[in-house]
Amino acid sequence: MRRGLGIAHLVPASLAGTPGEAFAAGLCSALRDGGIDSTLVPCRDEDDAAAALAPALALGRFDAVHAHGAQGACHAAALLRDWPLLPVIATLHDAPPRGWRQAWRLRQALRAMDEVTAVSMPLARRHAWLAGRAIAVTPPGVSL
Repeated sequence: MRRGLGIAHLVPASLAGTPGEAFAAGLCSALRDGGIDSTLVPCRDEDDAAAALAPALALGRFDAVHAHGAQGACHAAALLRDWPLLPVIATLHDAPPRGWRQAWRLRQALRAMDEVTAVSMPLARRHAWLAGRAIAVTPPGVSL
């Protein structure tokens, strides 16, 4: 039986091979070193996220999902249809979308999150109107 906290870090598959993926993998590794079951879960879309996480969620492996970026937040929000009590946190690393369809999708996702943070104050301000609330700033601790 698992002890301690378990977190799934949901990242868009488009991050594969980028510094963003390396940073997220490093975060997972550091959390595991601290005793937190932390797994990087790349996904292409909402269905991919659900397929990747459903078995682990059903077994109670993860206590929360941490969505990385706007696309990760949209993928994570889809999980809430089947797992409405699952705590989901989004950290925004990128500018808001320009098109209204993408902005509406992100708006719905951010409003479904339990917590939304951004890696800088400008990003927090730019996303606040979509999230419908103030967004906390959590600097990533690295200079890109």
